Amino acid sequence: MVIAYLIRKHGTKLDDVLATVRAKRKAKPNPNFIAQLKVWEEAGYEIWGDGEKKIPKVQYQAYLEKMAADLKAKGRTGIEPIQILSL
Repeated sequence: MVIAYLIRKHGTKLDDVLATVRAKRKAKPNPNFIAQLKVWEEAGYEIWGDGEKKIPKVQYQAYLEKMAADLKAKGRTGIEPIQILSL
């Protein structure tokens, strides 16, 4: 979340913020989170194309479609309950 905050607050590119954060901390953001941040950056930090937040921008719609296809390929829907794998 700090990475997203810094990107938005300072208007800095994702790669620059990642480099700064990694220089100060051992940060290994989840690859899916990085993908979401890239889409957010490409969409100009606003994922909706309308004021009612019903129509996603092209970049976000493409991301949603890719995620849906990935889930379908795995035989999932995305609404499965979270299960503890091991303790």
